[in-house]
Amino acid sequence: MARSRKFLTVGALAVGALSLIGAGAGAAFNDAATATNHLNTGTLSMKISSVDVNNNHVADGLRSAGGKSISFIVVNSGSQINQKHLIRVTNTGSLPLVLSSFSVHPDGNNDSPLNRDVTMRLDEWTGSVDQAQSTAWECVGPRCTIAPGDAYQFRFNLYANLGNTDQDQTIRPTLTIGATEAPPQADNAPGGATHIVPTNG
Repeated sequence: MARSRKFLTVGALAVGALSLIGAGAGAAFNDAATATNHLNTGTLSMKISSVDVNNNHVADGLRSAGGKSISFIVVNSGSQINQKHLIRVTNTGSLPLVLSSFSVHPDGNNDSPLNRDVTMRLDEWTGSVDQAQSTAWECVGPRCTIAPGDAYQFRFNLYANLGNTDQDQTIRPTLTIGATEAPPQADNAPGGATHIVPTNG
């Protein structure tokens, strides 16, 4: 019987020793908070299209895949050329944009009498296709800034009364339009005249 009690005492001491070891191991709880800034730069994107007002407003012209340029084929099918177009520039991005550049360049060899004899009208400017290809334009006015989802449109016409030297000729003027991000203070206020004008006056 005495032996049995001794066993119990030793067992109790062993349990006590384990408890002391556990209590002597220091532990600390840790936590952390994280702040994340989400920066979205947005997108600057636009597309252009052509509308032929002589054909029930059916789109015409050869538009580039990204919608940044349109080529118009001017074929001398007679002595009269009368192509009337409306160019629409639509802001398809999430940032306001400013129409910053316009240019007309030949697609191929436009060095022919037809190039000089066909008159081009870009918005309010009028001259030959040959003159247009050596001119650069800028957009002036409040509507040059286009908010996301909005659009701006202007005329791009080609017409001529041709002579014998223009027979069997083909030219292909290409209109290219550029845009930049609008500064924060830019205002797309309604009203006011907006025109595309030559940069050299």
